[in-house]
Amino acid sequence: MKTYVSSSKAPKAIGPYSQAIMYDNFVFTSGQIYLMPDGTLVKGIIEEQMHQIMKNLKEVLEAAGASFQDVVKTTMYITDMSDFGKINTVYKSYITEPYPARETAGVKELPMGAKIEISMVAINHSLATQLTHFTGRKRIFYHWFSGFFARYNIIVDISWCFAVMIP
Repeated sequence: MKTYVSSSKAPKAIGPYSQAIMYDNFVFTSGQIYLMPDGTLVKGIIEEQMHQIMKNLKEVLEAAGASFQDVVKTTMYITDMSDFGKINTVYKSYITEPYPARETAGVKELPMGAKIEISMVAINHSLATQLTHFTGRKRIFYHWFSGFFARYNIIVDISWCFAVMIP
């Protein structure tokens, strides 16, 4: 099921898109530029701008129950490839090994005249621990809240569908 993700600690979308979308246990962030939460662009050197982008992504990921450690894919768009080394230095200060898969593309221009735009795909492990996929048979095993549901293992045969939602 597709779920809208929003953080008041990150800038609002400047177009018809969401800050992020969760689908199953995946988190797909929209591209972030170096906007402050109030919607103004960070003035300054490329490193300061890159830090703002990473702060924005951190807030959006946290709103989805994920973190930089959960990121499996990063996409970067850069208008000046001579900034690549500086951008990598800041990026590496937020991301730990094993590093996510990544591509970086040099582009002519970005929204609002930005020099960098970054989006990420992460896995929300808090949801992933609720669902354990069994091999061989198409079943999902739910671990639910401690207490009443912890005493029972709820197994649902879902050979006819992709996912099961339990309210």
